[in-house]
Amino acid sequence: MDRSKALLGSIVALALLAAVPVRAAIIFAQIDTFENGTTNNWAENIKSPNPPTNTLGGPGGSADHYMRDVASGIGAEGSRQIVFNLAQWTGNYVAAGVNRITCNLANFGVNPLAMRFVIQGGQFGGFYGSTAAFQLPVDGGIWHDASFDLTDSGMSLIQGVDSLSSVLSSASQLRLLSASDAPAVVGDAINSIVGVDNILATATPEPTAAAAVIAVAAACLARKRRPSPRLTRCRA
Repeated sequence: MDRSKALLGSIVALALLAAVPVRAAIIFAQIDTFENGTTNNWAENIKSPNPPTNTLGGPGGSADHYMRDVASGIGAEGSRQIVFNLAQWTGNYVAAGVNRITCNLANFGVNPLAMRFVIQGGQFGGFYGSTAAFQLPVDGGIWHDASFDLTDSGMSLIQGVDSLSSVLSSASQLRLLSASDAPAVVGDAINSIVGVDNILATATPEPTAAAAVIAVAAACLARKRRPSPRLTRCRA
C-alpha cells in the first residue's frame, strides 16, 4: 500500500472514530475524547474499588466528557495512580508513524503528580517509560496540554532487554501513571485525582504527508468543544 492510500485509510478510520469505540491496533491521529460516555478501554486492575470513570467537566466546559481516575494512596488495590489500555493503543507504532502522544491533564487532588506514559511490548515483553515526567501541579484542576515523545531521547528502559523499536513495533499495552522518582512499571501509591482527555496519537516532528490526517483530527476536536480560558499549554 502506498503512502497516499495509507493516509486515506487513516482519514476514513478517524472519521469513524465516534461510531467504532474499539480498534485492534493503533492508527495515526486516533483520539480518545471520551465523548461516547465510556473510558475508551482504559482501566485499572479488575479488583480496584475505584476504577476510572467517564465524567463531565473537561477542558471544553461543563458538557465536555473526560476520564477521571482516583487513587487512594493506601491499601493494595486502587491505591496507585495508574490506568492502562489493552485495546486501541496496542499494535505497531512504527508502522503507524506514531512517536508522540499528546493529551490534556488536570490535577483535582491535593498532591502534585509526575505523569508518564509507559509502553510494553517486544519479543520479551519489555517496558519503556517517559524519561521526563510531566509535572502536574496542585492548581485546582486547571487543564494542561501535555506532550510525550516515544523516541530514544524521550523514553527509558524500565524492564527487560527489548529495544525501544521492538517494543513500539509490537506494543501489548500502554499505561498512563504518576511516577515521581523515575520511570516505573507501576504508579505511585498516592492520594490523587487526575483528569485525562483528548489522548492523541501523533508524531514529532509531524510528517508533512500526515498534515491532512492531523487537520481532520483538529476539526473533530474543534467540533467537540470551544476554547477554554482554563487551558494552559505545557510540554513534558
